Amino acid sequence: MKIEVLPDDVLLEIFDFCVVYQSFPEMVIKDRYAKRKAEPWRSLVHVCRRWRSLVFGSSCRLNLQVYCMTGTSARKALDIWPALPLLIQDNVSETSVDNVVAVLEHSDFIRQIYLRCITTSQTDKEKVWAAMQVPFPELTALTLLSRSGTGPLLPDSFLGGSAPRLRTLKLEAIPFPGLPNLLLSATHLVTLRLFGIPHSGYFSPEAMVTCRSV
Repeated sequence: MKIEVLPDDVLLEIFDFCVVYQSFPEMVIKDRYAKRKAEPWRSLVHVCRRWRSLVFGSSCRLNLQVYCMTGTSARKALDIWPALPLLIQDNVSETSVDNVVAVLEHSDFIRQIYLRCITTSQTDKEKVWAAMQVPFPELTALTLLSRSGTGPLLPDSFLGGSAPRLRTLKLEAIPFPGLPNLLLSATHLVTLRLFGIPHSGYFSPEAMVTCRSV
């Protein structure tokens, strides 16, 4: 039997096997094969117009996601595809900060974020933090690292003050005094890792226990 004569429901069953690696409950975008795992659907949509329409018409069932990584133009990449959940991995530098901010503008669709701040410019870091002071309703995993000294203080309005779907949160050298309040809304949190947090971002162990017990 030629594959062209298969009905849509049978094709979707086959497509399910092609995207079996797409379910990411935890932060996995640092995996060296993350892009391949996140976007196996790309090869399907290039087969023919029918397959492309079928895949994009079943984006929820197939759990389609777009992986935005260092070295790619965010605006060009996002203009090509429909509005799909986004996975972001990038280095924040003097040359990339505008690209990072451009992706963060799509806060309603962002599912995972991994940002490594390598810039020494406090202004560049503040641009990124400012772009993240809105709600990210789909965000499940967030990692922020500062590899060029302590990053600027995260404001209480970070993530709009709420992270209802967050499962993984990792901060390194990023002061965030308002973290206990944010965690009150993170009822699905599974993993919390804090490294090298400066005194400006200190909060007592008792405060942490209280917010997590809730």
